[in-house]
Amino acid sequence: MCLYLQAAYMAKIRKEYTTNPEFDPTKVAKASSAAEGLCKWVLAMEIYDRVVKIVAPKKIKLAKAEADLAATMQQLDTKRAELKEIEERLAALQETFQNMVDEKDKLEFQVMSRFISDKTSHADKLHCMCAALLVFFVDGGLRVSVVACVRRGGSVCEEAGAC
Repeated sequence: MCLYLQAAYMAKIRKEYTTNPEFDPTKVAKASSAAEGLCKWVLAMEIYDRVVKIVAPKKIKLAKAEADLAATMQQLDTKRAELKEIEERLAALQETFQNMVDEKDKLEFQVMSRFISDKTSHADKLHCMCAALLVFFVDGGLRVSVVACVRRGGSVCEEAGAC
């Protein structure tokens, strides 16, 4: 807390005492040690009055700036907490997204594997097409003989039974 000395008293001290060359603690000490103490005290009060008038407004500005800083830091802490929650939520969403992408890739691989397997199996079955079949009975049993086979792409099979 800053104490201002009354302006009238300070004006009188500055006019009558501090400007007087005889108002020096070393000179006054020759007359009385108590007067020396009072002289030092008056000079100290005059210096204090000058300094307090300079420092007091700065202290008020400092207190206001500190209050503003505290409010701003509170807002910053709030925003940091909100950011942390958002970052945690984002991390959870990214993890969920990555899991879903992995699951999608796995399912796509399974579908493609099944599709390729089915097509390969079907292609193996259709590797060649028989052009004519002869069916006849031999020794009481059914016998099938292939007359001609055509491979995929149009070439003729070398052996009729290769199909």
